Amino acid sequence: MSPSSLILNPFSQEQLSLDSRLESTCQSFISHNLHTGNLGSLISVFLSKVTELLALSDQESTLHVWQSFNALFIIRCLVKYIVETGSEYQLLQHFEAVPMSKKESLAKAEEAVAIEGSSAEETVTVDGSKFESFLEAIVNIIVVIPVKDFTYHLHLEAVNNLITLLSVHLYSSQSTEKSTIYR
Repeated sequence: MSPSSLILNPFSQEQLSLDSRLESTCQSFISHNLHTGNLGSLISVFLSKVTELLALSDQESTLHVWQSFNALFIIRCLVKYIVETGSEYQLLQHFEAVPMSKKESLAKAEEAVAIEGSSAEETVTVDGSKFESFLEAIVNIIVVIPVKDFTYHLHLEAVNNLITLLSVHLYSSQSTEKSTIYR
């Protein structure tokens, strides 16, 4: 299964098969992400790799291109799942989530048990800064990095991520004028 075949025909049998195989993994990942902050950590690593990639010459950047591509692919799969199953606000919460220490996690769980009827669900402050940095990095990949044989898949994945993020309105009843992503 080549990445370009998944991109050129998003409703291909391969894409549907991948989606069905990833569903339980994405569900598990997302259910824990507000406590672990793994998506936010992956995005931070991606942002650092893109920053390094933009500073390197063509010959030195092959490793960074593939690391960035792999991170973008994982991020796109998770974002696609959140967009299809959650809200735009939940998507932004997952972008901004930071890992909790074990002590904080245990204290919050005990606190939730002590207060009857409360939920252990964590609230994440959403300021959108990591999301904006992510969008800026995607645009930089598309605009600044020259398209060459070894950067083609990275460009393609960046475009796919952008399309996935812009498709949030397809699963929302909210108008695009009120959408945070479209601002």
